Amino acid sequence: MYKKAGLRPDVRADAAFLCFPSRPRCGCVRGVGMDEREIANHVLAVVDQAAYKNAAVRIVGVHLAIGGRRVFNHDRLQTVFAEVARGTVAEGAQLFVKVLPVRHHCRNCGHDFDASCNESPCPECNHPRTEMVGGEELRLLDMDLDDVA
Repeated sequence: MYKKAGLRPDVRADAAFLCFPSRPRCGCVRGVGMDEREIANHVLAVVDQAAYKNAAVRIVGVHLAIGGRRVFNHDRLQTVFAEVARGTVAEGAQLFVKVLPVRHHCRNCGHDFDASCNESPCPECNHPRTEMVGGEELRLLDMDLDDVA
């Protein structure tokens, strides 16, 4: 009945469209970077393109990975996605969101590690000055298809 899209390599390349730079919003005032509507619109554009390439008639699930530095309201993203998907192949699709850890880089020893959005000391050398690397990604991981043409 339902099947995974199993996005082909050329479709996965299109998913890179979602990986765009923005200013980090961790600990910042709301309104900097992307809001939920912008995220939903970008996701829908890529989902629509991937659905076309996979000859999908209906999408029932969209699986996303969002970097841990992006601050967003999960419930609002769900609501907004449902609004922008109305009348499209993704109408009624369920949105599954995985928040990715933020990578840190130690300026002292060069060790890379996952940590929270806040400043974290290096687990290797305990140096207090580490820098956040990435954490702003937005990726389409997979889609659940109801039917293909």
